[in-house]
Amino acid sequence: MKYALLTAAVAGMAIGAAGARGADTTVTGGFMPGHGDPQNNFTVATTTDGTVELGLSAQQRFTAPFVSDDNAGTYFAVVGGHGIGSLWNFDFSIATTDGTSLSSKNLTYSIDVTSSNSDFSAEINPLFLPDNYPGGSAVPGSLGVGQEVQNSENLNFGDLNLAHTSGLFTSHTGTFDFNEAENYTFTLTARDAAHQVVATDSITVDVVPTPLPSAAGMGLAVVGGLGVMGLLRKRASAV
Repeated sequence: MKYALLTAAVAGMAIGAAGARGADTTVTGGFMPGHGDPQNNFTVATTTDGTVELGLSAQQRFTAPFVSDDNAGTYFAVVGGHGIGSLWNFDFSIATTDGTSLSSKNLTYSIDVTSSNSDFSAEINPLFLPDNYPGGSAVPGSLGVGQEVQNSENLNFGDLNLAHTSGLFTSHTGTFDFNEAENYTFTLTARDAAHQVVATDSITVDVVPTPLPSAAGMGLAVVGGLGVMGLLRKRASAV
């Protein structure tokens, strides 16, 4: 929702156990925070009673290198940033499947983020984001009467970095560095009034160094060009 994300949807097949969990699939009601958001590359999980669906995904920002996935919950992005954020976003969706409001479910939600190098971790309250779809959060932490809460977020966005004062992070260690190559695991969890876990969905974003084939190819082209020029000079001198 932060920006119009220019991306193409990736076709995939839903997989999972008894429909409770799937990968590379769509979320209930579609994903609507921004124009051009991919629709069918989510992992999903449902609560034990099947009435609330959790979804997670990752996508590139703007025209950044395409974020691909393995159809099983691992997404592949590259290091680097564009403006204030990294070249990739994480997406989340929380929606009812029975047509009732989320507030009627009496559940709480959290997104836990951990890095493979153990230099960054956070627990995010997704309901405190001020621009959640639909219509934002008039009251932070409020679900209102809607049937869904969705957003496309970036670990560098201000509403996450300022979460110490906004209440978005219940815990936060280290600093996210979009120039660092490592894996980030996102886990979206729903808990009931007794704080028991009733659903959990998880993805991994594998952030790798920017591919260099183009630079290597340019080097080979230069070397090849010099070789051809030398050959032509030799032929010219022999004539």
